[in-house]
Amino acid sequence: MVPKEQRHKLEVAAVWAQQQQVQIGLRLQELQRSAVEEVQPHLDDRPGSELTSDHSGGVEQPTVRWRFRRMRVMMRRVLSASSPLYLVIQPHYMRHGLAL
Repeated sequence: MVPKEQRHKLEVAAVWAQQQQVQIGLRLQELQRSAVEEVQPHLDDRPGSELTSDHSGGVEQPTVRWRFRRMRVMMRRVLSASSPLYLVIQPHYMRHGLAL
């Protein structure tokens, strides 16, 4: 059986971790939106250009991998390798064969 004091510390740590996870999710959404907003005007200048993985019409269009690459660039600006946020996100990217 876990002593009361230690159980309380574990509960506090669990709540803190959940809060951090929510904040990370919100920050990732914000980064995705800002990356699209930053890139979209440049894509609109080219005829037939969209944020899709479609390659029709002979116009080179960004692929899903390109968007991940762009997001990694944005993430590098925000995160340093020693930040707790980086340590949480990096394993997620590694699971998908990507690296920050």
